[in-house]
Amino acid sequence: MNKKVWTIASCILASTYCCALSYRLTEVNAGLMPGFDKAQAYDINSSGELAGISINFNGGESGGFTENGVWRRFQSDVGGTARAFAINDLGHVVGVGGITGPVGRRAILMDDPNSGQAKSIGTLGGNFSEAYGINNNGYIVGDSGLSNNILRGFIYRNGLMQDIGTLGGVSTSARGINQLAQVTGTSDNSSNEKRAFIYDNGIMTDLGTLGGDSHGVAINDSGEVVGYSNNEAFLYSNGVMNGLGTLSGTWSKAYDVNSSGQVIGQYGDSQFGSAFLYSNGQMYDLNDLIVEGLDWQVAAVRGINDAGQITGFTYIDGTWRSFIASPVPEPTTLFVIGVLGLTMMQRNRLHPRK
Repeated sequence: MNKKVWTIASCILASTYCCALSYRLTEVNAGLMPGFDKAQAYDINSSGELAGISINFNGGESGGFTENGVWRRFQSDVGGTARAFAINDLGHVVGVGGITGPVGRRAILMDDPNSGQAKSIGTLGGNFSEAYGINNNGYIVGDSGLSNNILRGFIYRNGLMQDIGTLGGVSTSARGINQLAQVTGTSDNSSNEKRAFIYDNGIMTDLGTLGGDSHGVAINDSGEVVGYSNNEAFLYSNGVMNGLGTLSGTWSKAYDVNSSGQVIGQYGDSQFGSAFLYSNGQMYDLNDLIVEGLDWQVAAVRGINDAGQITGFTYIDGTWRSFIASPVPEPTTLFVIGVLGLTMMQRNRLHPRK
């Protein structure tokens, strides 16, 4: 295949990630441990594996992750109940343990899926910490109390937990990290206003606001940040914070963004919330894009990977259920179809029928 055909084929592959706006909805409850009948998914990695929470019949919680699509429970060394909030492409999971234990809340890392054992990564001197993000280098971000229990965001790398400072105020909260170790979250400034930020190589940058406070939630490898400000979801890109609006209701919040700039989140009013996908400058209700699989009303989405797979949870038949919404056709399928079509076109051009 010549260079021109490969160029066109590459364009087909790139376009599938931003233009595949039909989805198949599947449940991810298979393999819930005995006594656990509910699950809430909070993150999804490039292989489609999840991190989240398993819930038993009495409402008790346990941190969970999927392996080959089957939920597994993990135990932490600080006891008590646990929650998992993020998973990297190696299957390593972070969250919080000791929620009901004697030690108190601790940021935890589960980096051995075979054993399923999670360990505390410590604190910044206070009596609590929680982890919310992890990249493929094993760098972790989250929150911890200082010795005076003031809340500070941290980055944990090479076995050390580092306070990332503030924008001039008292406290910070770190929520997301990308593969370049850029961090986003929320910090107080010198006027005691809360501002979304990017922390990069020791420098914290204020991302501004749509009016009122702003909060950073996730960051992709291009340095694009999503979150919410003044009850409106935003996408921060190329130095500008852009409000995404809402499809209806009075508020919207963005929770994740992939490398193609696709954003997922929720919108609604005081009584109702629904899931949205923002792609190529337009916001869609995710429920309107589901054409295959389960006929559920999807309310809460929390993660999207670079293949466009979306995960979250919703309340069905009196219980919480986790799901994956996958683009259809799959991007790789579209790519193969496109390449085969181009190959046949080139073959017919070089060898026309007589």
